[in-house]
Amino acid sequence: METTRVIFNTTPSIKKAAQKRAREEGTDLTSTLNQAMLLYAEGVFDPDDFLTREDVLAIRRAEADVKAGRVHTLSEVRSNLGLT
Repeated sequence: METTRVIFNTTPSIKKAAQKRAREEGTDLTSTLNQAMLLYAEGVFDPDDFLTREDVLAIRRAEADVKAGRVHTLSEVRSNLGLT
């Protein structure tokens, strides 16, 4: 099978963590990345299906707001947006 080299940039911490997990699972990073690229190419893996770090932080802020009682009713939101 013909192969090609793929070069891309990532942070050292992500690379180290991925290598560690692959090693713990009895594989290597190359095999893991090849599988991920194959799934992406076949349309099975969609990066948009995952939450970003910003998404997670926004969810945590929203949970803290709800817990602290900083919430608005739907009618208040509509009124503030001029929709009612």
